Amino acid sequence: MPGSKAADSNQIASAIPDIASINARWVILTPTWSFTHQNPPVIEPDPNQDPLWFDLTTMAAIAGRNDLQLAFHPQAHFENPPDEWWLTAPLDFSWWNSWFDQYHSFAIHFAEAAEQQGAEMLILGGDWLAPALPGGKLADGGPSGVPADSDLRWIEILKDVESHFSGTIAWTMSLPETKVLPGYLDYIDQIHLNWNPVIQPEQSTSLEEINLQVLDSLNGEVNEFWTEWLKTDEKELVLRIAYPSVAGWNRDCSGQESTACYQLSAFIEPAPIIPDLQADYSLQARIYTALISTASKESWISGIISRSYFAPVVLHDKSISIHGKPAEIILSQWFGGLK
Repeated sequence: MPGSKAADSNQIASAIPDIASINARWVILTPTWSFTHQNPPVIEPDPNQDPLWFDLTTMAAIAGRNDLQLAFHPQAHFENPPDEWWLTAPLDFSWWNSWFDQYHSFAIHFAEAAEQQGAEMLILGGDWLAPALPGGKLADGGPSGVPADSDLRWIEILKDVESHFSGTIAWTMSLPETKVLPGYLDYIDQIHLNWNPVIQPEQSTSLEEINLQVLDSLNGEVNEFWTEWLKTDEKELVLRIAYPSVAGWNRDCSGQESTACYQLSAFIEPAPIIPDLQADYSLQARIYTALISTASKESWISGIISRSYFAPVVLHDKSISIHGKPAEIILSQWFGGLK
């Protein structure tokens, strides 16, 4: 549930019963701390931007009253896009030492918050952390200069998190570029994979044709990740799904296409201004149907999460949020079939 600024907390709290009404089992809150300085890096709570402890207590209590299991997925708030922030950071050895110290404090704070608020799951990771992971790269493809012992640093962080939080610890990520399993994932219980299959539907494309494209991704890149990159007898795999409510979306930004391209990140914030794409709620619903129906048949998939559900208000926009859109009905029907 993005949009969890301090100012949004009351709206989110009031939206939690609505989430329960669509037969959801879990609600994932995304509290933030803000990077208030870049050099040296400082991440800390900003009362004008980030939810307060009281806000988390209120939302956790409402989730409990609505029989929803609770997860915390803490996020960093940047004044500029994260890719730009990383590209302009010093990234020398002393800077990285400070960054890991700051992230450690961030992770432990939310581990303690999740434990005290009775959350069943704490979710760490995320694509914004890619430069800080072993072999980290920047958005321009260059090396991030992350220290060679970064895997050990992540292991120490996750060990400390484990000592402060007794529930399930999950890690969010996209498909990796390497098949080398980092050591820090030994301290993770679940992998939450951003599943973004390449789908190229037209308005006339049938659901069966969309299903085939989705199935190719699931049986190909996702299954390969599951069987070759993870220890399948020790981890659970959860898929995080999203698709913008637009027609004609081109995500190929390699420069080969003549049409404008947009990364999925362009549709995460509410009401994105993208004049050359038309809203298409029906297409988003059909793709949700394909993603859910295909993944739910596989025993090795442990769950599905709808990404970036914007809780404060219903959106009739082009974003990936399904709140108030036909795709929400699809998700509700599927959740209902699980109960």
